Amino acid sequence: MMNPDRCVPQSWLQALELRLDELEKALLSCDAMAVQASSHAVQQLMIEAPATRAWSDLPAEQIGTLQRQARRFAGLRQAVLRLAAQSERATRVLLPEKGLSPTYAPRQATPALPGRGYLSA
Repeated sequence: MMNPDRCVPQSWLQALELRLDELEKALLSCDAMAVQASSHAVQQLMIEAPATRAWSDLPAEQIGTLQRQARRFAGLRQAVLRLAAQSERATRVLLPEKGLSPTYAPRQATPALPGRGYLSA
């Protein structure tokens, strides 16, 4: 009889490999919508990752697979972040009125009138 926890990491790793393949294909084809959808699918899969206890007795082969997928995930994540930054820069250059201001931008100093400093606090 097989332990059900033992099967979960293996099937999850296979699903992760499939999702990462889709993300890599979308990145290579420069399809922004596919990258977004694939990235979302990977995020959802990461949320559904097996509990830590399920990974404790993995055979060496699956540990190696897990490490390879982790490196691949990190590399693809960096590629997605670079692509998003390039897209944001292009939007700011080509459509400055559409460029989003950063959420946590430094506040602009407003000149305080003499004797009215307490109103700006």
